[in-house]
Amino acid sequence: MSYSNIKLLSVIGKDVERWIDSIACFRIEIFREYPFLYNGSYEYEKRYLAKYLKMENAIVILAIHENELIGLATGYPFIYEEESLKDLFTDHHLDPKNYFCVGETVLKKDYRRQGLRHKFFDILEKHVKDLKIYPSICFYTVKREENDPKRPLDYFPLASFWKKRGYKEHLDLIGTIKWQEIGMTKEIPHEMVFWTKP
Repeated sequence: MSYSNIKLLSVIGKDVERWIDSIACFRIEIFREYPFLYNGSYEYEKRYLAKYLKMENAIVILAIHENELIGLATGYPFIYEEESLKDLFTDHHLDPKNYFCVGETVLKKDYRRQGLRHKFFDILEKHVKDLKIYPSICFYTVKREENDPKRPLDYFPLASFWKKRGYKEHLDLIGTIKWQEIGMTKEIPHEMVFWTKP
């Protein structure tokens, strides 16, 4: 498969609105996979994504191949995060106002390990640098044990990728977010580990 004609489109503010339906369906599809196993709701996704219309300095990056959405990256100032996660930073003497948060950098399976995730981070980090507001970048990912029986044999963890990009894992910065996993009838709490740069 040739990936030479993949387009990366940066969208901000109200321009995100025309993409919300496509992004909602894409997120539901991608986050059903390990390690999230998220049983997504289209209506919830639309409400969640609507915040990108209003968050100052937020960005959405779309990867388009042959008119199909095949990848997504997002970022926003950490001050827009849930209060419990901001409190976690404050409790560790970290100012939430100093952080820009990467929401996700996700790709359909056939497009992974082709360098596209690096391009996502290049765009996100340039966006943050150009803003000249946030000295640090953060993101969080779900904590799963290495011997997790739900882990598929072909799962490729991204820790080495993030480390190469200069991000550091903080096992003392672990928050909690609830969502409903596939096969469950209610939301359950999930531990989320933070990574930061610098």
